[in-house]
Order: sequence, then C-alpha cells, then structure tokens
Amino acid sequence: MKEQGKQGAESVGQIGEKLIQFIETAEFGSPEYQATSDYLFLRQCEESLKHEQQNGWESQARITEQKIALLQLSIYQNQSRIKGYDHAYSHVGIEFEHGLIDAARREARELFPNHPEHQNYHVGNLYETFFDRAQDIINTKRG
Repeated sequence: MKEQGKQGAESVGQIGEKLIQFIETAEFGSPEYQATSDYLFLRQCEESLKHEQQNGWESQARITEQKIALLQLSIYQNQSRIKGYDHAYSHVGIEFEHGLIDAARREARELFPNHPEHQNYHVGNLYETFFDRAQDIINTKRG
C-alpha cells in the first residue's frame, strides 16, 4: 500500500514546473502575483538573515529582522484585505514549497541512500533552482 502512494507522488520536476506555470500565468498586481512576490521576498530575507548572523554582521541582521517583521505584518494584513491573496500565499507556501521539498527528499534518498550530506545538498540545490527561476519571473514582471 505504501508503494502505491510513492508511485502516485509527483516528481520534483512536476511540482517545480507547476510553480513556474503558476507564476508565469499570474498577472502583475494580481493577488497571485502579490502573494508569490511576498512569499519569495520573505524567504530571501530569511536566507539573508542566516548569512548575516553567521558572519557576525549584527547591525545588518537587525535591519533584516525588522524587514521580516514588517513583511510578515503586511502579509497578514493582505490575507484579510485582498481576495484570493491568502489562497495564493498558501498555495505557494504549502503546496509548492513543502511538496517540492518532500519530493526532493524522496529523490535524494533514492539517489544517495547512504550519504545524508549529498541528500541535503541535492534538496537544497533543487529548491534553489526552482525558487530562483520563480524569483526571476517575478522580477521580470516588475519591469
């Protein structure tokens, strides 16, 4: 029974391409565009914060923490003000990101069964590949 579930699971490529299609079809200024842009910017800020903290850049880390807090507040407000924003934000954050990571982990375990460090690198690389493409699309639409 467990094998059936694995066979029916979507691949990393399928999930990633659905993310790209979702963003490509989102019109500039639409709730889908806004939610995706906010989600990607939040992830980008969180990654920046990790690097700033690792490098001891305390002042910049505090600024980034403030950006994150303000963005989270804005997201919360948009979820209650903009029809379709909450659904789009959840769609990108839960369905795509979590689905992509789960599929990447499955794939990594199959490719590198006894090498957790290779698995982690593989998952991170796939994640970055699709989310970098997504960010490029958002940036292109901004003009």
